[in-house]
Amino acid sequence: MADVTHGTWIKDGTPVDKVFSNGKQVYGRNMITNSNFSSGLKYWGVNYGTNSDCKAVVTTDSDGDHCVHITGTGNNCGLYRYRWGVSFNQNQVTTGSVLVKGTGTVSLVGLEGRPKSNFGTISTESYSKVGSTPQADFTTNAFCVYFNAVNGVLDVYIKFVKLEIGSHATPWSLAPEDTLK
Repeated sequence: MADVTHGTWIKDGTPVDKVFSNGKQVYGRNMITNSNFSSGLKYWGVNYGTNSDCKAVVTTDSDGDHCVHITGTGNNCGLYRYRWGVSFNQNQVTTGSVLVKGTGTVSLVGLEGRPKSNFGTISTESYSKVGSTPQADFTTNAFCVYFNAVNGVLDVYIKFVKLEIGSHATPWSLAPEDTLK
Protein backbone atom coordinates (compact mmCIF):
# COMPACT_ATOMS: atom_id res chain seq x y z
CA MET A 1 0.00 0.00 0.00
CA ALA A 2 1.32 3.46 -0.88
CA ASP A 3 1.79 6.10 1.75
CA VAL A 4 -0.65 8.61 0.26
CA THR A 5 0.24 11.21 2.89
CA HIS A 6 3.59 11.70 1.19
CA GLY A 7 2.58 10.09 -2.10
CA THR A 8 6.11 8.88 -2.78
CA TRP A 9 6.85 5.65 -0.93
CA ILE A 10 5.67 2.11 -0.57
CA LYS A 11 5.92 1.06 3.08
CA ASP A 12 9.27 -0.68 2.47
CA GLY A 13 10.83 2.65 1.44
CA THR A 14 10.71 2.11 -2.34
CA PRO A 15 9.64 5.16 -4.41
CA VAL A 16 6.49 4.64 -6.48
CA ASP A 17 5.99 6.10 -9.96
CA LYS A 18 2.23 6.63 -9.73
CA VAL A 19 -0.59 6.52 -7.18
CA PHE A 20 -4.19 6.03 -8.28
CA SER A 21 -7.46 6.77 -6.51
CA ASN A 22 -10.72 5.48 -7.97
CA GLY A 23 -8.95 4.72 -11.24
CA LYS A 24 -7.57 8.25 -11.65
CA GLN A 25 -3.87 9.10 -11.37
CA VAL A 26 -3.56 11.49 -8.40
CA TYR A 27 0.20 11.42 -7.93
CA GLY A 28 3.24 10.90 -10.12
CA ARG A 29 6.81 10.60 -8.82
CA ASN A 30 8.82 13.71 -9.70
CA MET A 31 11.97 12.50 -11.44
CA ILE A 32 13.76 15.87 -11.21
CA THR A 33 15.73 16.74 -8.09
CA ASN A 34 15.96 20.40 -7.04
CA SER A 35 12.71 21.02 -8.90
CA ASN A 36 11.84 23.82 -6.47
CA PHE A 37 15.24 25.56 -6.86
CA SER A 38 15.85 25.47 -3.09
CA SER A 39 19.48 24.61 -3.93
CA GLY A 40 19.77 27.44 -6.45
CA LEU A 41 20.54 26.27 -9.98
CA LYS A 42 22.33 23.12 -8.82
CA TYR A 43 21.92 20.48 -11.56
CA TRP A 44 20.41 23.06 -13.97
CA GLY A 45 22.04 24.68 -17.01
CA VAL A 46 21.09 27.91 -18.78
CA ASN A 47 20.24 27.80 -22.49
CA TYR A 48 21.33 31.26 -23.66
CA GLY A 49 18.90 31.36 -26.60
CA THR A 50 19.17 32.70 -30.12
CA ASN A 51 20.57 36.08 -29.01
CA SER A 52 22.97 34.54 -26.43
CA ASP A 53 21.76 36.92 -23.72
CA CYS A 54 19.51 34.77 -21.54
CA LYS A 55 20.00 35.18 -17.80
CA ALA A 56 18.52 33.00 -15.05
CA VAL A 57 18.60 34.03 -11.39
CA VAL A 58 17.07 32.21 -8.43
CA THR A 59 14.94 34.48 -6.26
CA THR A 60 11.90 34.32 -3.98
CA ASP A 61 8.49 35.31 -5.31
CA SER A 62 5.64 37.08 -3.52
CA ASP A 63 4.29 33.67 -2.40
CA GLY A 64 7.59 33.01 -0.57
CA ASP A 65 8.57 30.22 -2.98
CA HIS A 66 11.96 29.80 -4.63
CA CYS A 67 11.64 30.54 -8.34
CA VAL A 68 13.85 31.37 -11.30
CA HIS A 69 13.64 34.77 -13.01
CA ILE A 70 14.56 34.34 -16.69
CA THR A 71 15.26 37.34 -18.93
CA GLY A 72 16.51 37.76 -22.50
CA THR A 73 15.63 39.06 -25.95
CA GLY A 74 15.70 35.96 -28.16
CA ASN A 75 14.04 32.59 -28.56
CA ASN A 76 14.64 29.30 -26.75
CA CYS A 77 15.91 31.01 -23.58
CA GLY A 78 15.58 29.00 -20.43
CA LEU A 79 16.81 26.10 -18.36
CA TYR A 80 17.68 22.51 -18.98
CA ARG A 81 18.35 19.61 -16.69
CA TYR A 82 20.94 17.31 -18.24
CA ARG A 83 21.39 13.63 -17.37
CA TRP A 84 19.40 13.38 -14.18
CA GLY A 85 19.96 9.64 -13.83
CA VAL A 86 16.57 8.44 -15.08
CA SER A 87 16.36 5.72 -17.71
CA PHE A 88 13.38 5.52 -20.03
CA ASN A 89 11.97 2.75 -22.16
CA GLN A 90 11.55 3.35 -25.89
CA ASN A 91 8.34 5.38 -26.47
CA GLN A 92 7.56 5.65 -22.74
CA VAL A 93 5.03 8.43 -22.18
CA THR A 94 6.12 11.20 -19.80
CA THR A 95 4.56 14.48 -18.70
CA GLY A 96 6.57 17.61 -17.95
CA SER A 97 5.01 20.60 -16.22
CA VAL A 98 6.00 23.91 -14.61
CA LEU A 99 4.31 26.96 -13.13
CA VAL A 100 5.13 30.10 -15.13
CA LYS A 101 4.17 33.78 -15.34
CA GLY A 102 5.56 36.84 -17.11
CA THR A 103 6.16 38.27 -20.57
CA GLY A 104 6.99 35.71 -23.24
CA THR A 105 5.71 32.53 -24.80
CA VAL A 106 6.53 28.97 -23.82
CA SER A 107 8.68 27.30 -26.46
CA LEU A 108 9.25 23.90 -24.84
CA VAL A 109 8.43 22.17 -21.58
CA GLY A 110 9.53 18.57 -21.62
CA LEU A 111 12.14 16.36 -23.16
CA GLU A 112 14.70 17.66 -25.65
CA GLY A 113 14.41 16.69 -29.28
CA ARG A 114 10.64 16.35 -29.12
CA PRO A 115 8.25 18.41 -31.25
CA LYS A 116 7.62 21.86 -29.83
CA SER A 117 4.07 22.91 -29.08
CA ASN A 118 2.40 26.28 -29.39
CA PHE A 119 1.62 27.00 -25.76
CA GLY A 120 0.50 30.59 -26.44
CA THR A 121 1.10 33.71 -24.36
CA ILE A 122 1.37 33.30 -20.59
CA SER A 123 -0.15 35.49 -17.89
CA THR A 124 1.86 38.41 -16.56
CA GLU A 125 -0.16 38.47 -13.31
CA SER A 126 -0.46 34.94 -12.00
CA TYR A 127 1.20 31.55 -12.38
CA SER A 128 -0.24 29.09 -14.88
CA LYS A 129 0.65 25.44 -15.13
CA VAL A 130 1.97 24.53 -18.58
CA GLY A 131 3.25 21.22 -19.78
CA SER A 132 3.51 18.62 -22.48
CA THR A 133 3.29 14.86 -22.81
CA PRO A 134 6.14 13.61 -25.04
CA GLN A 135 7.32 10.07 -25.60
CA ALA A 136 10.80 9.33 -24.32
CA ASP A 137 13.42 7.24 -26.09
CA PHE A 138 16.75 5.68 -25.23
CA THR A 139 18.65 8.85 -26.21
CA THR A 140 16.59 11.30 -24.13
CA ASN A 141 19.04 13.11 -21.88
CA ALA A 142 17.67 16.56 -21.06
CA PHE A 143 14.53 18.09 -19.64
CA CYS A 144 13.97 21.62 -21.00
CA VAL A 145 11.94 24.69 -20.04
CA TYR A 146 12.44 27.22 -22.88
CA PHE A 147 10.73 30.51 -23.73
CA ASN A 148 10.51 32.92 -26.66
CA ALA A 149 10.55 36.71 -26.36
CA VAL A 150 7.50 38.79 -27.29
CA ASN A 151 8.44 41.98 -29.16
CA GLY A 152 12.06 41.45 -28.10
CA VAL A 153 11.25 41.02 -24.39
CA LEU A 154 11.46 37.90 -22.27
CA ASP A 155 10.82 38.36 -18.55
CA VAL A 156 9.38 35.23 -16.90
CA TYR A 157 9.32 33.46 -13.56
CA ILE A 158 9.14 29.67 -13.19
CA LYS A 159 8.72 27.40 -10.20
CA PHE A 160 7.74 23.85 -9.29
CA VAL A 161 9.08 21.86 -12.23
CA LYS A 162 7.95 18.25 -12.57
CA LEU A 163 8.67 15.32 -14.89
CA GLU A 164 6.65 12.18 -14.31
CA ILE A 165 5.75 8.91 -16.01
CA GLY A 166 2.32 8.88 -17.64
CA SER A 167 0.09 11.19 -19.61
CA HIS A 168 -1.38 13.24 -16.75
CA ALA A 169 0.19 16.23 -14.97
CA THR A 170 -0.38 15.71 -11.26
CA PRO A 171 0.25 18.26 -8.48
CA TRP A 172 3.88 19.19 -7.89
CA SER A 173 5.88 17.30 -5.29
CA LEU A 174 9.55 16.97 -4.39
CA ALA A 175 11.51 14.10 -5.88
CA PRO A 176 11.92 11.32 -3.30
CA GLU A 177 15.67 11.95 -3.38
CA ASP A 178 15.08 15.55 -2.21
CA THR A 179 13.01 14.38 0.76
CA LEU A 180 15.93 12.21 1.97
CA LYS A 181 18.26 15.21 2.45
